[in-house]
Amino acid sequence: MNTAGHYGWVKSVSFVLGLTTCLSLILISPLGAQENLFEDSPLNRSYNQYVKEVHSQQTIRDDRFRLFWEREFTDAIESTPNAPTELRLCVLGELGALQKGLGARDRALKTFEKMAILAKEAKDLKSEFETLGDIFLLYYNDLKSEKKFATCNSILNIAKEYRRAARELFDTQKENIETSSLYFTTMYDLGGFLCDAAGVRFISDQQLVFTKEQIELIRFSEECLAISAADRDINSNQSAERLFKLAKVESLLGKDELAIETYAKILELDQDQLSRLWIRELMILESCEYCSPLYVEKIQKILTENNNSDIEDSYKQHLNYRMAQCLTQLGNYECSNTYYRYAMEGVTNENLAVRILTLMAANFTKMGDETSARNRLEEAAKKYPNVPLSQVVPPAPQDTNDAQERDRDDFTESDIQSQ
Repeated sequence: MNTAGHYGWVKSVSFVLGLTTCLSLILISPLGAQENLFEDSPLNRSYNQYVKEVHSQQTIRDDRFRLFWEREFTDAIESTPNAPTELRLCVLGELGALQKGLGARDRALKTFEKMAILAKEAKDLKSEFETLGDIFLLYYNDLKSEKKFATCNSILNIAKEYRRAARELFDTQKENIETSSLYFTTMYDLGGFLCDAAGVRFISDQQLVFTKEQIELIRFSEECLAISAADRDINSNQSAERLFKLAKVESLLGKDELAIETYAKILELDQDQLSRLWIRELMILESCEYCSPLYVEKIQKILTENNNSDIEDSYKQHLNYRMAQCLTQLGNYECSNTYYRYAMEGVTNENLAVRILTLMAANFTKMGDETSARNRLEEAAKKYPNVPLSQVVPPAPQDTNDAQERDRDDFTESDIQSQ
């Protein structure tokens, strides 16, 4: 996915894979040397003039600039059908980026498709790989937009072509560290894009329902993520992140045992990217339902170990809170309040603190202890006067998923993910 290249000034994707294009190579050597790479022709003259304007401080790169060079390149390509392949690939790449910058999706797609065919015929693996990445991004953005030009099937087909090109490039340059790194990174990002296109949410407890087409995207993303996780030249935090996404996808596909094995690999790493408590909870959730008696039994065990130790884990507060909620649902109100007390330790979010105290009061009421219930509510009003009790609505047992999602707003994502 060529997100960093082209001087069309149009690439606005959050994943930057670090690929280069013809013009980015110009920065390495003097412009004069580049201008004489090809025999004189209308296409070469246009290209050299474009290079000069791109590097000129006086050039205003707006839509007028893009429209001018779209017409100029289009005419030059038509008038120079026998131009060297390398030059045609360079110009087509810039032309497609200019068209994309103009919002001319269809014209950009046709240009990139011509470029991919030309690169394949010339056996230029790198250009074919980069161009298929550009095409994939167009389809991906289509699927994410309201226009819905693309479908899950069309995105899957181009993703397969893109992975094929990436693999062929990797196979020819396995000893090249940069190519190897690019291949594994591309597989990781491709897997992430496909999951996003299918509607997968990695930081969520909600049970989503996917269509058959979305499931196919997720299956292919699993293959890509599994390849990326095999990279041995990344650090432990990067490995943890890749393994985590792979495990989540395996879980979505019903491969519970595989997901547990993948989560276990994260626990073996010396990393500080993901909370160990969180990963252990995710492993438990592969074998039992949230808030089931078995879940409570297993979570109690790991929390007892952690609450009685000096081990710092930012997810501990959140897990104590979740445990308290489950115990309330199971009718064990006294034990639930014990875990709410653990969750109150070091709490900094006032809304969350008031909610916990309110939930504790509700538990005391259910136990028939009206005095303790009133004390918790008075404590909330005294310590947190800026948070009216009327604004705090305790989650109902039947709204488990919604409650979990709301609670995550009070526990920051960094608390959930990192130690």
